[in-house]
Amino acid sequence: MDFEVDHAQALLNREKPGAHHPDNLQLIIKAHNSRKSNDNWERFTLEEQVAYIETVVRLQEMVASRFESDLDKGVVESLLLRLKKVY
Repeated sequence: MDFEVDHAQALLNREKPGAHHPDNLQLIIKAHNSRKSNDNWERFTLEEQVAYIETVVRLQEMVASRFESDLDKGVVESLLLRLKKVY
């Protein structure tokens, strides 16, 4: 689970560059951030952001044992609590 901090409105978008501000940040996985590149997205709502993170975690849980890894639920819960404070 390689989450990255993404600027919903990309800083390097040629038409409408976004700001480096907490109101423009969201967490997405590295693969999605790479595909998004410098495109602008509507920022996830808090509910969408939480659902996205929980979905990624559920997917990882399905394969974790096969990779001989464990997920620490405390880390995910801490992340979600901090995220709610930013939003």
